[in-house]
Amino acid sequence: MLADGFRVGDQLYYIGAGLDFGEGNGDRLEYGMRGKVCGPPQHPSVPCGVSMRFPGNEGTSSHFMCFLSRSPPCPSLMKGFTIGEQIYWTGDSAEDIVHGQAMTVLGPGISHDDNIVGLSVDIGSKRKRVGFDLVRRTVPTSTSLPTGTGTGTGTGAGTAHALGKQLVYTGKGFEYIIKDKTCEVLPGELGRVVGHPRDGHALAIHFPSIPTAYCVHVNIEDLAAPSHQTCN
Repeated sequence: MLADGFRVGDQLYYIGAGLDFGEGNGDRLEYGMRGKVCGPPQHPSVPCGVSMRFPGNEGTSSHFMCFLSRSPPCPSLMKGFTIGEQIYWTGDSAEDIVHGQAMTVLGPGISHDDNIVGLSVDIGSKRKRVGFDLVRRTVPTSTSLPTGTGTGTGTGAGTAHALGKQLVYTGKGFEYIIKDKTCEVLPGELGRVVGHPRDGHALAIHFPSIPTAYCVHVNIEDLAAPSHQTCN
């Protein structure tokens, strides 16, 4: 007898987020996939649960019981979200996610204590668990980002910063390490406003020299509107 009274050969449904095992053999899991119990878990990271074999996969996979069900799961997730639906991040920008960024629903965000705590999503080849209150189905249109407070070469007091607005970096050049890769931002580089941190004194900017899914926080005083020159 295995965990929760399961037996070898029992048919169970996977109710976790879709994932790719990344072992080069094409093994993957999708929400709602049905598989067969093979025995106790074989992976050290899953001390209690069962080992499963799913159709189309070469190997077995070990699972906590909160990711398995005897009954087929409802195709609609909590709050009416569905697998594969595109939603948008409405929280503050951070190093690995930006305000307004699109993401794809992979399944429920289930914790190991069997609680659904949000959604599991795919963000530019990265997987992340997000809360229901920080996503929406339409692109955020908020323009209530911080305004400039400096009086030097920056954008100056009272300047509104809408999402998507282009600004020039006027501060000193600096290096930024992302996943062991060194990126360099130089004076005069043109960036795009993608959000703001909680302190309200900076803007989250994506520069071309930084990977697509990332941004850096830049003091408002070190940003200026681009100059537009015309030729006669």
